[in-house]
Amino acid sequence: MKLICSQTHMPTPGDDANNIVAYKRAKQMYFEMETSGNLSLRVLQAGILIALYETGHAIYPAAYLSVGACVRYGIALGIDKLVVESDGAHDRLQMYTQTEVEEQRRVWWALLLLDRFMCLASPERTPSTKNPTFNDLLPIDDQNFDSGAIELLAPSHPVGRADLERQITQLRRTIHSLVNISDAEARLRDIETHPGICPQLSICYR
Repeated sequence: MKLICSQTHMPTPGDDANNIVAYKRAKQMYFEMETSGNLSLRVLQAGILIALYETGHAIYPAAYLSVGACVRYGIALGIDKLVVESDGAHDRLQMYTQTEVEEQRRVWWALLLLDRFMCLASPERTPSTKNPTFNDLLPIDDQNFDSGAIELLAPSHPVGRADLERQITQLRRTIHSLVNISDAEARLRDIETHPGICPQLSICYR
């Protein structure tokens, strides 16, 4: 992660070769960690950073393969169960703090978004992750996560008008983004004639 993220000087024309060397070293280090037999969220996060680097630098098909491998790694960790209310999610809540569970949930959503982006770039490819549903748990607000306020808001909790309007605005933006990305995916994958194949497409504005 340090090799991928760090840049201590302004880029110069001769840096391309050095970047390739750093990228290959990061890939090799990640491979060694992956094959060490230990499952770790930090290793998965490093893999996601590598996949982002490959995507941003158009290193294909390595980017597509890296995202798929990260999805499998996440499933092996069990973080895919944290977006739904299930026994597996309940078990993890007993094993980790709420902050750790929220971080794991955010990692899984990052994988889901990366996976969908890969499919938008190449519509003929099959997603490695299941389509999200309306019941899936979304990450909490960034400000609450950064401040450590992970507690869920109870339905009966009094909410000020300003906070309520802010939440409504954020929800509206999220829904619009979800509808737009789902429609784009449907057009590119030529699945508009198959209603229900993606749950977000059932959102209708009339």
